[in-house]
Amino acid sequence: MWTFKSALLADAGVILLLLGLVYHNYQAIVFALTILSFVIIVGYRTVNIKMDAVRTVSVEKSFEGSTVEVKLRLKNLGRKIEFLEVLDGVPSTMEMIAGSNYLLMTLNKGEQFVMTYKFKCHLRGHYTIGPVKLRSRPLFGMFYSETAIDILSPITVLPRIDDLSGITIKSKYPKIFPGALATRQVGSGTEFYSIREYVRGDELRKINWKAYARTGKKMVNEYDRENVSDIMILLDSRESEGVGTVLENPLTHGARAAATLANYYLNRRDSVGMAIYSDTLRIVPIDAGGGRLYRLLDEIAAAEPTGNAPLNGVVDLLIPYISPNATVIVISTLNNDLTVREALRKMASHHFDLILLSPSQVEFELLSMGIEEDELYRTLRLERSVLLSEVRSYGARVVDWTPDTPIRRALTGLMS
Repeated sequence: MWTFKSALLADAGVILLLLGLVYHNYQAIVFALTILSFVIIVGYRTVNIKMDAVRTVSVEKSFEGSTVEVKLRLKNLGRKIEFLEVLDGVPSTMEMIAGSNYLLMTLNKGEQFVMTYKFKCHLRGHYTIGPVKLRSRPLFGMFYSETAIDILSPITVLPRIDDLSGITIKSKYPKIFPGALATRQVGSGTEFYSIREYVRGDELRKINWKAYARTGKKMVNEYDRENVSDIMILLDSRESEGVGTVLENPLTHGARAAATLANYYLNRRDSVGMAIYSDTLRIVPIDAGGGRLYRLLDEIAAAEPTGNAPLNGVVDLLIPYISPNATVIVISTLNNDLTVREALRKMASHHFDLILLSPSQVEFELLSMGIEEDELYRTLRLERSVLLSEVRSYGARVVDWTPDTPIRRALTGLMS
């Protein structure tokens, strides 16, 4: 392809040749032909890129804050390339910490080169590495040849999961079912609680044969009853949740909170579901089992601040997916939605154990804009306080969450 330099020289040669012919100036004609010959020879020597590329990525799924290593193997299938520019496409949210995704090199025919770099993942999401963009320039930089090798490597950055060890978030309506939260009551479970005499109807597998051999009486083991709960996490992913910077906004913090809570409840062997609403509603029904966490994390990673679906309509669609007496955790700023009061009252009327985890959009705006609080923001904070007080009157447990408060500290209010 032509550059400005080559086009300028070619134009100058043509103009000089025409002037030489018009005025019969043979020196000008010779000089013009020399210039044009030079441009033609340099253009002929411009190499068409014929390259093979193979990329390997250390991990396809990683968490926020983790490091990913990429190796790109290039092999020259064509003529020698004196000046080859290589740019491997990396999303702008990744921070390069070792090596580089851009290199300038020389490759002989059949020669291979491995390009290695590492980057840090700062923001959850589904990303793609690639394509590989290649550009060759001859010595004088008058022409260039470029192409792109369309090899794409998907990578998923999952939201960060904070440690909640030592915190017990109780549900109002636990199910009696083998689970992980001991209630210190006799029932069906796995932890030994006490021993008693055998009565007709007891299961034979519960008989303590060692005690029978020692006392001559049939004794039966009692086990600690364990409770599990049905948990539905509702994450607000509307456009208003993206207020702030790319890394510091309500949706980013809300996504981490949703991931942390999903991990916490699944470790307790509760049944967990997820619903994310923006301009659409994506629902993962309540369930438990292996691999469940990564299914939920994939959905959270895909959340983008778009749309403006009303919460009341979302609740109408969601209620059939929620079992009676389940715990419903709503993660939302509740901003720019006139239906939130009706929607939260509706969920409370269905006797769900309602928890509202609400990142403060006012605080995120002040933090991202770097401005001092004025009368407008004091008014917005007061309106928010009134709304949260009203939600508490519905029987909901409310966490007013500011961006500088760790999720672990914010959730301590749910322990009782």
